[in-house]
Amino acid sequence: MAGAPAVTELLAPAPAPAEVRAARLAAGLSQPQMAGVLGLHSHRTVQAWESGQNPVAPGLWALFLLATGQHPTHLLRSRSTRLNRTRK
Repeated sequence: MAGAPAVTELLAPAPAPAEVRAARLAAGLSQPQMAGVLGLHSHRTVQAWESGQNPVAPGLWALFLLATGQHPTHLLRSRSTRLNRTRK
């Protein structure tokens, strides 16, 4: 797709546990809600990220940042917005 960013442009290094918590709180989400946004089966995964037991996979971190409008370089927008512009 023309103009689409390369996947590597969207990825960021795994965040520190405090960054995960701060981003979740900035989005106004509880741990179960964050898990839901990412399609995780349990909020315990989010707990493990925030406690430093497990790192967040770069792809999931990028997805969360995009979904919550916190990605440092990219914004997520609806395809319908783009399609409507091309139809005019």
